[in-house]
Amino acid sequence: MNDLISFLQNRGFVYQSTDLNATRELFSNSVAAGYIGFDCTAKSLHIGSLVQLMLLSHVRNAGHNVIIVLGTATTMIGDPSDKTEMRRMMPYDEIVSNKRAIRANLLHFFGIDEDRDGVFHRQDKGDLIIVDNRDWLMDVKYVEFLRDYGKYVSINRMLSFEHVKRRLELDQPLSFLEFNYMLLQAYDFLELNKKYNCSVQFGGSEQWGNIVAGIELAKKVSGIDTMYGVTTPLITNSSGVKMGKTVDGAVWLNSDMKSSYDFWQFWRSVDDKDVRRFMQLYTYMSLEEISEVCNDNDINQQKVILANAVTTICHSAEEAEKAHEKASAIYEKKNFDDVQSFTVDFSRDKSIPLCNVMASTGITSSIGEAKRLISGGGVRINGIVVEDELHNLSKEDIATEKCIISIGKKRYFKLVAS
Repeated sequence: MNDLISFLQNRGFVYQSTDLNATRELFSNSVAAGYIGFDCTAKSLHIGSLVQLMLLSHVRNAGHNVIIVLGTATTMIGDPSDKTEMRRMMPYDEIVSNKRAIRANLLHFFGIDEDRDGVFHRQDKGDLIIVDNRDWLMDVKYVEFLRDYGKYVSINRMLSFEHVKRRLELDQPLSFLEFNYMLLQAYDFLELNKKYNCSVQFGGSEQWGNIVAGIELAKKVSGIDTMYGVTTPLITNSSGVKMGKTVDGAVWLNSDMKSSYDFWQFWRSVDDKDVRRFMQLYTYMSLEEISEVCNDNDINQQKVILANAVTTICHSAEEAEKAHEKASAIYEKKNFDDVQSFTVDFSRDKSIPLCNVMASTGITSSIGEAKRLISGGGVRINGIVVEDELHNLSKEDIATEKCIISIGKKRYFKLVAS
């Protein structure tokens, strides 16, 4: 690929760059290396991170090397970017466990069967390199580190970044611990340049300040002026909601936290206005193929194609096919045999409020959420809208026939009495 940057721009991946023309020349004239880091704050990445994974995949497919830093050490500090309060201090064992789970996400995404950090070679692609910043940060001697690197980082410069100004405007404390985060991430970039000749850091738009800090540190410490940053835009749906978040919580990549069917259903349910843009960002279809799909198919079929493509990338083709077949059985054939089933215990009560049942089974995250859905007309029992938020279910209601609870148009559950 002669012009990787234009390719990424045309698909919607590029938001800011410290020097776009120089970055374009770098990728056009040599085999370059770029990196992105993920802190280990949960047991899975979610689709908010998927745009960065897709970007890295395109870079690797173009023959360049990509490095992923799993931030065991930086997670112990907590990134203040895009946060209005200090992150929870996580136990080290939890961070390490999360790191293993996220690494499994990444290896599955990139089609690698081994379970380890390190370098992964593919003859037809660039190298994939997975490293952990604890390998160089955990042995840092604090006083020496501050003398050697802290003197190059300006507090005035830190205060100029938007996420810092926002915290101060909200009168939210910004701890000294959090101020150290920017220096540690800046040092990551310098270390990767030394070890792997890494010249480009990618990241979400909220990482701009951290990326710039790394470039400035390298220039001041080593005189390097050929390191660059590229950020992706904040991806929102047509309603302005940040990708990765729904009323049901995050859309996780790990199937243990979000089933393949629910993952498929998320993409099948996106707004009509988002379909083409999401195909460009979250699939490998060429722009020409996307135009053909959008011109030759009705919007519902376009969404099915999108859902199948993204689920195949993040889970598997088999899981995508199963999800499609299950959805067809439910929505087209009204076959509820494979719908998720919950048992309701009536041993102590003759009747139980529906909102309590929805919360206790996990259909909703809380009783309050269940009541709001019911009040809004979004809950049906066997096709009939539930109008009373205090509606009671009895054992007879469930025992006499199949009790199918539907939330909106896409979510169905079966209740069974015990």
